[in-house]
Amino acid sequence: MSPDTTTSPPSTQTEQPIIAPQPTPRLFAIGSASVFAAAPSTAEDPSAPRNQVAVVRCPTCNAGFENRKKVAVHVRDAHAGLKKFGCEKCPGRFLSLANRRCHCIAAHGMIA
Repeated sequence: MSPDTTTSPPSTQTEQPIIAPQPTPRLFAIGSASVFAAAPSTAEDPSAPRNQVAVVRCPTCNAGFENRKKVAVHVRDAHAGLKKFGCEKCPGRFLSLANRRCHCIAAHGMIA
């Protein structure tokens, strides 16, 4: 038997150049045992680009912040349930000053 000598016709489509995939931005968390029970404590990621800002995530709602202190303030104010703003006319307490002001206007007809 003779080998098959038929050849396929040349392709009319041009081949696309191979483009290397771009690396995805790396976001990492810097943990603290007091705020992040499950997040590991890591230093700055040496492989992260220098112009990229590190994002620290809230362990409860996954909101992103610039540093651990801002996350700690967020956790204290948003998730700890500490209502430090009290109404002067009634026993109502509120998470934020803005919430207390809205309450005073709606319930008592006054601006506090």
